[in-house]
Amino acid sequence: MNIDQISSAVINSLQMILEQQGLDLKVGPISAHDYRILTSGYAELEWGWGFGLFGNSDDKFEFTVKIQQDGVPDGAMLGEYDFNEKTLEIQFIESFIRDNENHPLNGRMVMITLIASLLFISATDGDAVEIVGPTTKKLIDYYCGFGFSRVENSEPTLRLKISKDDLELAVKKFS
Repeated sequence: MNIDQISSAVINSLQMILEQQGLDLKVGPISAHDYRILTSGYAELEWGWGFGLFGNSDDKFEFTVKIQQDGVPDGAMLGEYDFNEKTLEIQFIESFIRDNENHPLNGRMVMITLIASLLFISATDGDAVEIVGPTTKKLIDYYCGFGFSRVENSEPTLRLKISKDDLELAVKKFS
C-alpha cells in the first residue's frame, strides 16, 4: 500500500473500532470544508497557521483525522509522518465539545488520536509518535501519564515521544 492508502485504511479501521465500542461517531480526514470551519474561529487552536506551517513537504506526509456526529468536526488532529525519522509528529489535537459531558467524544479525543497513531505507525513500520509543543504543565503531565517522555534537546519547541511498543501498551491499558 502507498501512504495515501495507508491513511485511508487507518481511518476505516478507526471507524470500525468506534462502531464496535458503540460510539455514534464518524471518522474521516480533514476536508477542505472542515478546513474552512476550523480556520473561521470555530477552534481555539490556530489551525490555519498549523496547516500553513506543517505538511506538504517532500519528506513528510500530512495525516489528519476528524471525528464528528453531524456536519461539523467535534474533534480533530493534525499530524505529519516523517519518513526519515519514521515518526508521526502530532502537531494539533483538539476537542470542540469538551464542555458537553453527554457527547460520545467527550473525554476520548486523545485516546482516539493515540489509537489512530498506533494504527498508522504500525502500518508504515514507524518507530514512534511525538506530540509537538504541549503548552502547559498540565498537558505535559497528562501526556506523560500515557508513557510519553520529553525529547532531549528539542528546544525551542518541547516534544514528547513514545515508542510504538510503549504506545501499544498505553492503548491497551487505557482502552
